[in-house]
Amino acid sequence: MEHNWAELSKDAPNSRVQWADMERELNSYGEDYATLPDDFIEKTHFGRLTSGGYWIDCPLWVVGHKTSDLEVQMEAFQKDSDAKWDIQIDDIRVP
Repeated sequence: MEHNWAELSKDAPNSRVQWADMERELNSYGEDYATLPDDFIEKTHFGRLTSGGYWIDCPLWVVGHKTSDLEVQMEAFQKDSDAKWDIQIDDIRVP
């Protein structure tokens, strides 16, 4: 899977993670990552923040439709009433 950090930077500009660190972490595992499957939500953990947003811990998937050891931790806040969300990526880690 190709990593488009420039596009992700536009989609998640307030992220705490450095994209170079994300790339290094992904490369250190040496797996072939895949896009999320349709049922990814079944393995994703999330909850409401007191600030009104949500915390989300989403595992990554590798080729062959299995989950990776890595997960991405993020927060999501609704920007305004038009249903747009501000996503902030906080970390990538082994849970």
